[in-house]
Amino acid sequence: MSAKIRNSGKFPQHVGVRLSVSLRLALAWLCSALIITTAPLNFGPPADGRGYLQNAFLYGDFERSFSHVALNVLLFVPLGVLLHHEGVRRRLPASRTAVLTVTIGLLISVVVESLQVFLPDRDSSLFDVGANTMGAIVGVIANRIAGQSIEQLVNRWYSQTTPRKLAGVMAGFLLVALGFASACLSGVLATELPAYNSAYLALLSLPSCVLVAVFARTARERHLFGALWIASFSVLLELTLVTATGRAFDPANIVKTSAVATLVLAGSVATLAHSARGRHRLVAGT
Repeated sequence: MSAKIRNSGKFPQHVGVRLSVSLRLALAWLCSALIITTAPLNFGPPADGRGYLQNAFLYGDFERSFSHVALNVLLFVPLGVLLHHEGVRRRLPASRTAVLTVTIGLLISVVVESLQVFLPDRDSSLFDVGANTMGAIVGVIANRIAGQSIEQLVNRWYSQTTPRKLAGVMAGFLLVALGFASACLSGVLATELPAYNSAYLALLSLPSCVLVAVFARTARERHLFGALWIASFSVLLELTLVTATGRAFDPANIVKTSAVATLVLAGSVATLAHSARGRHRLVAGT
């Protein structure tokens, strides 16, 4: 990265790459959301013996619980933010951008809930479609209100990021991931998340891996912080869950967590960083 680009306080413009960061992040979100909402992908007939159509788009008590609805709203907020930001970047009319964003969110939700009809461990819910669509709407509103300010803030963070600051933020993300895993396992959150399901390990790893891919200045920093994250997350997650449940320590869980975190990190770097003639450059999203 040249000194001129580094000192400008903005993300370098993309070179030979057609997709902006907004679209790349949206694609990363889509892959993550599909994994989260369809894992463990054990397709089969409904467990209750009813037909597929009878299990489509249900609206039971669990689907209407506050925590369930809130999680489904939050899941689609990033999609709303990213797609609306992309529309603004392309200078599309505001109303058209909002309608397209919400429509895409609705269609993705319908596809996900339709897939869940064929997953015995999942519940296809009409309330989930509504909550997901509401999340996309919230994302559009959030980007309209604070999108430009957040973009300027991220650019300023990028220009001022030091290894020490990056390590501090990653430590915070690590504490949040460990706390979330413990809360799910102990029943504090009204949701059933398998402790070592690959999809949820990927979800817990994603924020820090994106952070490394975006804010680490060089390939060496990416390798260093990536290795630190994988090692600390894998070991501390196992120790946390051993303490919470009282079960025996299992090194196999560390190996599995490390493998998933490594794949997420590699995908994040491949999605958000571009290497040209030996120089790593970030892909602009503005």
